[in-house]
Amino acid sequence: MMRAFPCRTLLATGALFALAGLPAAASAVEINDVFDFRGTVTDIGVQRGPGQIGGIEYRIEGKFEPKPDEPFDLDLTKSTVTFHNLFDEYLQGGNGEMVLTTDNARLVCPEDPLIPGCTPVLAPLVSSSSSESDEAKYETPSRFRPPMRVQIKNVNGVYQFNIRLDRGLSPQVPPGDPDHRQFPRLCALDPLSKSKRPVTSIRHSFTISDGKNAPVVVDFVKTWECDPPGRYHLRSR
Repeated sequence: MMRAFPCRTLLATGALFALAGLPAAASAVEINDVFDFRGTVTDIGVQRGPGQIGGIEYRIEGKFEPKPDEPFDLDLTKSTVTFHNLFDEYLQGGNGEMVLTTDNARLVCPEDPLIPGCTPVLAPLVSSSSSESDEAKYETPSRFRPPMRVQIKNVNGVYQFNIRLDRGLSPQVPPGDPDHRQFPRLCALDPLSKSKRPVTSIRHSFTISDGKNAPVVVDFVKTWECDPPGRYHLRSR
């Protein structure tokens, strides 16, 4: 599902070799309920200087577990994580995926082909050689930009994930202008919330696959607090 360009070629090739000897997996299990979720995104509308890669720091963490009527098992030793939505303001009128790379290239593409001809830069991340059946680490090659690290851990049947990305970019406005970046578009006060901060809904999704058991698709939406105009940080808690 994920493809790569110069820096991504090595990443994609590694993923293919890592999975080449594994048997076909069963139908995917989908998880939509993520709890104990926290997230921060900084500098999402900021460009630090002309021609620079960017300064977005993206951190999310949370937990999920099998549904009572749909158990699953994962062996993380030789597994991959494939991202479909990183920070997607997915509702109608939103700005879509807000973490990009240079020239508005998309790091990820939705699992459903919502964007015709979308070619992601970020290939599946392969578990490190030190990974075990219940805990794995994944990261991009050293020269890949933006760098990304992921940790997934199974603690008594509850899976914990921790995802961090540095030096990402937000969309160029207008496209091709590297000095102007876009903030999420749908930030607004929620009349049902006690919070005095405007909020927006953000979608995240990724697939964990070990090539043996059914892959697990973690696909969820969370409310994020937006900063006032002129500031560029968002938080979910």
